[in-house]
Amino acid sequence: MIKPWISQKIKNRQNKFEAVVGSSIDIDENSEIKLFGKQYKVAARLAKTGTSIDNSVYFTFDSVPAMLEDAEKSGVYIPDSQKEAGLVSSIFINIDENSSTDEVIRNIHSAVKSEIGIIYPKKMAQSVALNITGVEDIIGLLIVLVVVTSFIIMFILHLFYANEKKKEISLYRILGATRGNIKSVMYKEAAVLSIAGSLAGCAIATLVLIPFEKYIGVKLDMPYSGPDAGSLCLLYAAVILVYVILGIIASAYPIRRVSYEDPYSALRVNG
Repeated sequence: MIKPWISQKIKNRQNKFEAVVGSSIDIDENSEIKLFGKQYKVAARLAKTGTSIDNSVYFTFDSVPAMLEDAEKSGVYIPDSQKEAGLVSSIFINIDENSSTDEVIRNIHSAVKSEIGIIYPKKMAQSVALNITGVEDIIGLLIVLVVVTSFIIMFILHLFYANEKKKEISLYRILGATRGNIKSVMYKEAAVLSIAGSLAGCAIATLVLIPFEKYIGVKLDMPYSGPDAGSLCLLYAAVILVYVILGIIASAYPIRRVSYEDPYSALRVNG
């Protein structure tokens, strides 16, 4: 599971004096870790997985004998059975799609008399899936609330803005501007305001999201990987498009109301 990733991250072959560490392992300023009194160079650090891999350290097989010797010198008791060469700590099994996972697990327990632990993807994924589902539901609800609230606020702002421009619009109408001209200008203003607001919101979101990615993952207690630059740009483009449409819809009634008002009456009312 780890070797393919290591082969991509490490250009040269990992030697017995180097280690690959999980994301939660602390390393010193020299990119080294100390184990049983000996310093090992950290060749690479794994990305966060939300599993025990984050707290693991990986060495080459040829580094094991010297490491066991260092451990014994440090006072760690190591049974003779663990000093034997060729021991395997874990085995990964690909189960045929027509076979039952539970049945395979029962057969392994029946065939192997030693104490073993079995972890299978379904069990590992269940807790993560439940957390993700809960987070998705909350995020979906928050998005709906934000969009609805934004629409109401935009409607109120456009209503006040249109009322403030009644006198100006009336003067344009008297000077010969048509209702179509007035509507066109006001819809363009609504679109520009929506774009400006969306860009400001995207900028603030970027300032919050990127620096606090690690903190978000810790609070969610699960692996968190933010979107790449391309995905982020597409997402921001979609947000801007949605809010431009919402801004135009929210401004439709105030614009229609003010553009159809009699210009002479509006001038008398507004001084």
